Amino acid sequence: MGALLIISNVSFKNQLHLRFIFKNNLKINRYNAERLSNGLHRTAEMKFGPGGIMLEPYHSHLADVASGKYWTPRHASRHLKDIMHVHNPDISKNIMLGDVATIYTRLLKAVKSGKLITRNGKLLPIHHTKGLEPLANTVEATDISVNPMWYDSAGLHNMGHLVIGLTEDPAWKYKKPPGVMSEVATSMRDPIFYNYHTVINNIFEKYKQTLSPYKVVGGEYPLLWKGVEILDVEVVSKGNGPLNQLKTFWTKKKFELAPSVDKSTDHGGDAHICAVHLAHEPFTFKITIDRKSCAKSKSGKGTVRIFMAPRYDEKGRRLHLKEQRLLMFQLDAFQAKLRPGRNIITRRSHDSSLTMPWTKSLRDYEYNDATGAADFCGCGWPQHLYIPKGSPKGLPFDLFVMVTNFDEDYVPEHPKDLAIPETCNSPYIFCGLPKRRYPDARPMGYPFDRPTYKTPIPCIPGHSFSSKICKSFNLIFYKPIDTLEQFVARAPNMKSIVFDIKHIDKLVGHHHHHRRSYFEPSSIEQT
Repeated sequence: MGALLIISNVSFKNQLHLRFIFKNNLKINRYNAERLSNGLHRTAEMKFGPGGIMLEPYHSHLADVASGKYWTPRHASRHLKDIMHVHNPDISKNIMLGDVATIYTRLLKAVKSGKLITRNGKLLPIHHTKGLEPLANTVEATDISVNPMWYDSAGLHNMGHLVIGLTEDPAWKYKKPPGVMSEVATSMRDPIFYNYHTVINNIFEKYKQTLSPYKVVGGEYPLLWKGVEILDVEVVSKGNGPLNQLKTFWTKKKFELAPSVDKSTDHGGDAHICAVHLAHEPFTFKITIDRKSCAKSKSGKGTVRIFMAPRYDEKGRRLHLKEQRLLMFQLDAFQAKLRPGRNIITRRSHDSSLTMPWTKSLRDYEYNDATGAADFCGCGWPQHLYIPKGSPKGLPFDLFVMVTNFDEDYVPEHPKDLAIPETCNSPYIFCGLPKRRYPDARPMGYPFDRPTYKTPIPCIPGHSFSSKICKSFNLIFYKPIDTLEQFVARAPNMKSIVFDIKHIDKLVGHHHHHRRSYFEPSSIEQT
């Protein structure tokens, strides 16, 4: 997974840009899961630069709230062009595709060489644990970019959004409003968002490939927690369906629109709208963990990490772990008390640290405060879209569960952070925490954010020439791990199962959206 690295002493400002890239990676992986659910191919990386073309058209049929103007639709087979908007008061910038290609090449060169060029011309090494921070800040372009002049003050990522969003009026000849790709709040609606962000994600994936894989024992963030074993994982639906099978369906919800309605005239009552949307039945993860007395832990806690990914590709072939790793997306991360002996941990779907309930009305977004913390209150993956759609026959997914030592994951709060009131509990694996440090010392996306370790191949027994050479020189060859099952077999504190998501193509009543506390302890039984 091309996720990003966050460690305990990362500042809040650094967190914002690292989380931004991680969130977009999760969006692309979820998008690919939905495409596979609907019989489509995974999204492809677009050619970004001179000669690039956007085949798919898009029309949002939406208007910008601030200006009241409709977002300009994009026609089919549009070529990327130089953007000449220096006289546009909202943009005030020209973007030449040749310059974009140059900046992209400079970033790839920095990733390959392991060095970014700073403002004073010095080389900043990035092939280490914290190297992703300056790279992310430079790609995203912030006030802490290592060199805004060399890598552009707008940043490659932002430049791309503008090039695509302004493609229907590149010279500002007709004074057209931009397309949805030019605005953060609307860009995900456009399918080209995912093709473009695959370009950005692949920069970070190339960087991750320069780092050492996580080892079972030793190295940075080893996989094994000795003395802890996950004995069983089950997905239990609230309905009466089979074990390890979940159902999605269509449902209807009524929204209050009063806060967005013009109050200058009397509308004679409240304004509402009904929307049909995808939803899923509530479910529970049931995880059985055995902790032996030899397992080292001062706190007696473990961090439970849950991921999922499609099991098969577009043609029904089993995904190799090298590919599947890049499709993994995180469902949850939470702490659980692990007493010596057998522990049964249950975690409800609506308690996830990834999702937030669908707001009851637009009034929920009216709150504002001086700290900026309220910006997080509307952040989170939609609870009703927690899992992909699946298929009518039932689409198999791999579920991965890992438990790590909370003593090694814990990030202490800084006194300055605690002085800021927490206005809402944001789903931290997607949004972080308002004005606070990210509460996990391990990298975002761990353990799938880096290529997996390779296993040694023993010398072939026999008297052949190759066997004799291999034994004589004590040669060691390595091969990649083929499947997720092989990956988890090396560390008992990891486990994977297969579960199905079955889509019922019917409207099923009114869906009740659950409120949840992000830090509500999970239930634990000890045997």
